Amino acid sequence: MDTEEQELRFQKWLEDYRGILVKVTRSFASIPEDFDDLFQEILLQLWKSIPSFSQQCSDSTWIYRVAINRALVWKRKETRRSEIIHVLGKDIADQSIPDRVDAERLELLYEAIRRLTKAERAIVLLALDGLSYREISEIIEISESNVGVRLNRIKKKMTKFMKGDTHGIRRHQRSMGQAAG
Repeated sequence: MDTEEQELRFQKWLEDYRGILVKVTRSFASIPEDFDDLFQEILLQLWKSIPSFSQQCSDSTWIYRVAINRALVWKRKETRRSEIIHVLGKDIADQSIPDRVDAERLELLYEAIRRLTKAERAIVLLALDGLSYREISEIIEISESNVGVRLNRIKKKMTKFMKGDTHGIRRHQRSMGQAAG
């Protein structure tokens, strides 16, 4: 593949799948500066991945795989540096959302997603985007039935958080073993 073909594919992917990239980035980055850094890293990794894209899966599956894997690597790196800043109540919701209540709900949802383990974040993000269990299992590389079980646990965990039961989430994280995620 020459550079021109790579450029065309990259531009097409950005046009068609920018929403995926934004969702993945927002799910892993908690402050605007981190969002910008991670988004750039994902774009760079997506560019680098084009020559190895063999079209054995759909474009969106590939893009999710690249974006989530890059986000996981980025998050590990950020955690090691131990300079993660958690800003409660910071409204990083899209400026295009006209209703302040909707923006706050959206931010609360993203805050709940950021509190999940890395693996849970990836699964819930894919589910929120409407992917089937089969598609999620291909991207995450777990069985379809495991996707269902994990989503059920994640929904319970997020429901508790959205209702303000952060103690239940901490108990759940300890019982599930943070290292697993």
